[in-house]
Amino acid sequence: MFGRNTIKRGRGNKIYIYVNYLKKTRIIINGTGNTIQFGKNNHLVGCVIIINGNNNTVKLGDNNSVINCEFWIEDDGGSIMLGNSNKILGRTHLAETEGKRIILGDNCLFSTNVIFRTGDSHSILDAKTGERINPAKSIIIGDRVWFGNNTTVLKGAIIANDSIVATGAIVTKHFSDSKLILAGNPEEVVKKGIKWVAERI
Repeated sequence: MFGRNTIKRGRGNKIYIYVNYLKKTRIIINGTGNTIQFGKNNHLVGCVIIINGNNNTVKLGDNNSVINCEFWIEDDGGSIMLGNSNKILGRTHLAETEGKRIILGDNCLFSTNVIFRTGDSHSILDAKTGERINPAKSIIIGDRVWFGNNTTVLKGAIIANDSIVATGAIVTKHFSDSKLILAGNPEEVVKKGIKWVAERI
């Protein structure tokens, strides 16, 4: 660890972040039984990890590059998990609530102004019964998914491998087919059978 970092872990929490580079990164935990665990060779610059709750997990694999990302967990028993070799290039917000999960596979690419939210933060009730009708849901992302500028992924979304979320898209549904381009609000499949590479060729 290098640079000006802030770590406030409270009591009964575990942080395993050795063999990684952190700069201008804050870790703040309010609660107990929480775990932050990094693999090796991760680079975090200007990031924030905030946990408000108990028995939550933030886990990164190996070789992730993460810039200006906020990992935010509220409530108990939730998790944010990144695989290996992901590139989060700026202004990304990963918000998990109500014990759900945000799972990213390997080799995903994030542009800037990308938002993930497993819940709505506030309750919506049925006017007749008083029953809450907007529970949180997990978000699951496969390998090699590219998120363009100003994209939003909301509760219950599932995106399979080798897909692209186009600039400005809002994704809320389950897409089990791989190699798709998703665009628009609401999202729709605009192209199938694609392959993307980071280099211009």
